[in-house]
Amino acid sequence: MSKTGSRKRRFNKTLFCLYQSTSDDLMFWCWFDVLILSMNYGFDMTQISLLFSVAFWVALAVKAPANALAKKLGAARCVLLSAAMFLLAALLLTFGCTFAVAVVGQSIYLAAGSFQEMATVIAKKAAERDPANVDYMQLMSTTGVIFSVISLIAAMSMSRLYEMNKNLPMYICIGFCLNSCVLAYFISRYDEE
Repeated sequence: MSKTGSRKRRFNKTLFCLYQSTSDDLMFWCWFDVLILSMNYGFDMTQISLLFSVAFWVALAVKAPANALAKKLGAARCVLLSAAMFLLAALLLTFGCTFAVAVVGQSIYLAAGSFQEMATVIAKKAAERDPANVDYMQLMSTTGVIFSVISLIAAMSMSRLYEMNKNLPMYICIGFCLNSCVLAYFISRYDEE
């Protein structure tokens, strides 16, 4: 194979940081889930506690099978799957009107984390292949800072957005999920064996 044919794409640190910081959780939902469930769904605290308990146990039950599946799928497919799962969860949690739908949405949301963690495998591989270009610790620190800034903006804007439309924060969350699906496609292409 020629020298140019064997050359791999250079890992895009900015793209990864944007993906990881906006795809690591559901914006607004992760901070205001109880508020959204009580105000938008009308659930009382008993229903909310039950919802989180059931979803937690479901996520715990699928953790081992999800990890086994993640190993079979590989990091690239897991990144794509997690983005799709977060989007599905956001849609169910935004538009679902029943307790059962909310439990399914919350369960998918919690299970998606098992697959999303594989994005770090892609970053670690990139750091091993090109240590002069990719510093894994710096990359993850930058991602954490961006996530914190986004979370701060979400927290500061929640009441205003909620006044405008009670579902607007979750609509924005869905927008982040759609963006994550696009970014996941590009990030998955950096998974090289």
